[in-house]
Amino acid sequence: MKKKIVFSLFATSLLLTQVARSEVKIGDGTLTFNAAVNSKYVNRGIEQNDKKITPSVGADFNTPLKTPAGEFGFYLGAWIVQTSLGSNANSTIDTKVSREQDVYIGLTKAFGPTTFDIGYINYYYPSATSKDSNNAEGYLKLTIAPDKSPFTLGLQYFKEDTSGIRTSGAKGTTTKIVGKDYKEVNATYDFGVVQSKLSYGELDSDTKTTTLALSKSVFDATVTASFIDAKTDGIASSIKNDTKSLVIGVSKTF
Repeated sequence: MKKKIVFSLFATSLLLTQVARSEVKIGDGTLTFNAAVNSKYVNRGIEQNDKKITPSVGADFNTPLKTPAGEFGFYLGAWIVQTSLGSNANSTIDTKVSREQDVYIGLTKAFGPTTFDIGYINYYYPSATSKDSNNAEGYLKLTIAPDKSPFTLGLQYFKEDTSGIRTSGAKGTTTKIVGKDYKEVNATYDFGVVQSKLSYGELDSDTKTTTLALSKSVFDATVTASFIDAKTDGIASSIKNDTKSLVIGVSKTF
């Protein structure tokens, strides 16, 4: 079943490459598509797909939104990726989980060099037999990008909007629900030849992760190498030990 899903997602990626040559205009907005293949899927320092090559596809709709409070940027998007969360050391998520489907919605507003992004995201695992696998978050992002500067600075905060993630914690402890709020500080710098991003994030009672990513455009696609240093944070951590990993990915937006 998992092999079929991988093939299906990869085939979809190839199809998008052939047919989605440019963004689609819808009223004042635009619809774009994206496809990617990564050497593995690591999120917030946690391995999501048993160290396997991971394809993904997505779509985003963006449009200006005029309100009595002023004009905002409105966006709506969806993303599908292969996953096998049941392979995590301390995870009690159903091992039958083989696909993650994310849907998100949000508003953006710029004040000079500072942009605010407030939104909501739902993570859904259609093949899971337990609803405990599904979760959602509200989030707030702030990005400072001075005019004509090669760098940006950012802050992110994601607030758990479900009862939390079920975890068994350390060996011999009782199963409990643990909230998983996430906060991150990040910075980017454009060196011209390559673009870089450095981030540090903390997932409550789980991981503390430092990531350095280097990206370069190659043949109208983006190649990224991410060096990830994840440390355990408490008995409810999804990783057994501190881990270091390298993720290589190729992505394209149409």
